[in-house]
Amino acid sequence: KEGEQDFRTQLLRVKAANPDALFLNAAAVDTLGALVKQISELQLKLPLYSFAYAAADSFSENFGSYAKGLVYVGPPDLADGSEQVGGLLREFQTDYGKSPNVPFVAATAFDGATALVSAIDASRDSSQEVLDRLNTYDEEGVLGRIRFDSDGEIEGLHYVVRQIP
Repeated sequence: KEGEQDFRTQLLRVKAANPDALFLNAAAVDTLGALVKQISELQLKLPLYSFAYAAADSFSENFGSYAKGLVYVGPPDLADGSEQVGGLLREFQTDYGKSPNVPFVAATAFDGATALVSAIDASRDSSQEVLDRLNTYDEEGVLGRIRFDSDGEIEGLHYVVRQIP
């Protein structure tokens, strides 16, 4: 259920089924944290896999000790020295009183929205014009040069596989 944080009943069923591994598809950092903590408490000894929320600083700070060995697909590290990334993160902190859970997601969302607004502003006549402008968009963004490939993905930005030590 939405907002639920007690997964012990479901995890006991998982334990009884004796799976080879467990993929944790959590919808938030705290949910993923609750899952790994309860898995540890219930002594489920099996490989764990997840997605981007495992990359969040708050996850490693609050739940990292329960997630040792968890393999996840997550965002690449942002360039620490990038003035544009630093400015975006400071502005986010000022506006929302906290840092984004996954800074890469915030930065890609910002660059994507900037590209879309630019295309809309330049071509208010039709959605096809907006799409055409996005297909040829080539501007400097927070993450560097922003261009889209033939599938509409931002070029050069790829997720990486990591494991929590």
